[in-house]
Amino acid sequence: MSVSYGSTLLFNSRVLSLLGNRNPEVQDVSRTATKADCGLWGIGTSMADAYDLSRRAMGLLESGVSDEEALAAFAKWYDDVKVMEAGQAESTAQHEEGKTAREFAIEEASEIMDRVVLNGGGKGGCDWEGCREELAEAYERGGLGLYARLVRQQVD
Repeated sequence: MSVSYGSTLLFNSRVLSLLGNRNPEVQDVSRTATKADCGLWGIGTSMADAYDLSRRAMGLLESGVSDEEALAAFAKWYDDVKVMEAGQAESTAQHEEGKTAREFAIEEASEIMDRVVLNGGGKGGCDWEGCREELAEAYERGGLGLYARLVRQQVD
């Protein structure tokens, strides 16, 4: 995982937790981190960050729920939000109009990497190694051959 804008929101959520009695704000800030246009894969540097975000976003900080259960609940919520957002677009054609092949490729790559995070870093089907070729192909479709070679570890 890498670090991007969403990681600052996760940090903010952690600070709010220290203040006590701020659970609704912690949950809101954590959910906002997933909407930071950086993808879930950019929230932190480890699966521990993904589990932490899952607990915070779902309001499960003080529960006895396992990391995997928190991540599964978060994945369901995240998928529901994605479906709702897709339904809000007037039409797929209008929503997609004007996007370049590169933009489509970057969106698809982000979704693939999010899937790795939502599957617990590989627990449950999609891990980094298993998604490498799919990710490389998405980059190639967008004319991002250097990225595809990097993902395939073919960079000289």
